[in-house]
Amino acid sequence: PVLKSAVEAEAKAQPKEEDDYPFSGVRIESAKSGRSKCKACKEKIEADTTRVGVEVFSGGRFLVSWVHPKCFLEYCAVGYNSSGRGKCKVTKTEFAKGQLRFGYPIGPTQHGWVSVPGVSTFMPQALSAVRGFDKESIKGMAELTPEDKASMLSAMGGSTPPSKKRKRS
Repeated sequence: PVLKSAVEAEAKAQPKEEDDYPFSGVRIESAKSGRSKCKACKEKIEADTTRVGVEVFSGGRFLVSWVHPKCFLEYCAVGYNSSGRGKCKVTKTEFAKGQLRFGYPIGPTQHGWVSVPGVSTFMPQALSAVRGFDKESIKGMAELTPEDKASMLSAMGGSTPPSKKRKRS
């Protein structure tokens, strides 16, 4: 047997940096088989249908939980960071207090949070999988300022209706 140097052994024992981990919170793909179940509604996800994979920490490791796109969208939320803590799951940037962010479900009551630029990496694809979904029905959307609402809808691949201009008399 070949012995490894102490430096090689120590380097191998070091945890990977976040940037080395290729998954960024949400994955959208066609189901490879009909064996996976939606973690939200507990129904099977049929083969070759779109599914959303959400990274969760369970049992001491990261795994991907699969959900139907409609179930995923039903539990999403938008809002402002109240604590000034946390990082975007996609861009890995720190959140500032009061910063607009998008939350996707990672458990019954928990969300993974994403900055506005990060939303555009997965939401247009998730929304295209669910016909007729109203983006403005996402929890917290009504409480946003008009500018933040427009910014979030734009990142999701949507648009806001043009503002009505008042005629001067």
